[in-house]
Amino acid sequence: MKIGEFLVQQGLINKFQLKEALEAQLIFGGHLGTCLMERGFITERQIGKVLSEILGVGYAPPEFFEKIPQLVIETLPDKLVDRHLAIPFRLQDRILDTAMVRPQDLAAGDELSFASGYKVKPWVAPEARILQAMERYYDIRRSVRYVTLCRDTDKPRHPAVPPEVPSGHKAHEVQGQRPERRPTADAERLSAPIAAATATEVLAPPAESDPLSGLSNALLHAESVDKVSELVVTHGMRTLERCIVLLVKKGAAFPWQGRGWPCDSSKWSHVNFDVTSEPIFSLLDGEDVYRGPIPREPKYLHFYRTLRLDVPKEVIIAPARVDDRLVAVFYGDGGTDDKVLADDNYYRRLVRKFGFGLNLVESRRRLLFA
Repeated sequence: MKIGEFLVQQGLINKFQLKEALEAQLIFGGHLGTCLMERGFITERQIGKVLSEILGVGYAPPEFFEKIPQLVIETLPDKLVDRHLAIPFRLQDRILDTAMVRPQDLAAGDELSFASGYKVKPWVAPEARILQAMERYYDIRRSVRYVTLCRDTDKPRHPAVPPEVPSGHKAHEVQGQRPERRPTADAERLSAPIAAATATEVLAPPAESDPLSGLSNALLHAESVDKVSELVVTHGMRTLERCIVLLVKKGAAFPWQGRGWPCDSSKWSHVNFDVTSEPIFSLLDGEDVYRGPIPREPKYLHFYRTLRLDVPKEVIIAPARVDDRLVAVFYGDGGTDDKVLADDNYYRRLVRKFGFGLNLVESRRRLLFA
């Protein structure tokens, strides 16, 4: 069961709060729990215990991160901590207890075990708490968004679930005020500076066996955002039959670059999809990657009718962000007969590098004209 559905079923949030959090997650990134906590809909311990129950692993509460021995911290290199969002907090009997954002990622657990030399026992903790520990113990910088969230979370807080909103009314009408909204992302000008964590990811030379090492080196020398997009699409085609990058600006997604399409892509010049209402983007449902079939409901077929494409057997959809803003959506599929070849983590890293590449190009432009 999806985390959002479980939270609604348990009465911890209502469906209107879930919808608001999912829309925020798509635009601003972060995990669903982060977006719910930011809005005061749920506490850190509530989301932690829910994640523990759904994923079948232990929950690591805030006090587990307060005084982690240096010997434990040294068991994992910062590069892997950053890649897998994982914090070791206890070592006993050659078992390394490690809090992770995605404890169900078996490949990540194997890599952490190999690097540390210990058997890794995965625990789960909310994203914001793990990022706080990454900055404290590994000097991996987090964005202001997570600094603010942890500061507010550490204060006494007692969120209440508001009543269900009657049909035809908006949540702010019932609560008596309009919630503050962040401006919609506009990828036409990427203005965010490169954060320290971004520089670490981009500039640290990856291992030669890394299938994305070639992309990293190419992105370092890309001179335009169009070149960055082209490189990502080219790399994506190694594991896909069709691939497209959609540029996001002012709340709409526009086809930017793509390959493998049987039709003339020039016919897409006036095509756009509303980011928060296009059903195919809703398949992400709070996750950072969607991988699977397209449901055969009519609403999901709009995307393919608009682009004049056949419905594939399996798709991969992943949002690319810069400084917590959605700037592009990566879409790929295996055509009508084949499946997507690479694993989910490959595409997570691909779109992460995509965002870093866009940020790097824009930061160079700003430096030249400063």
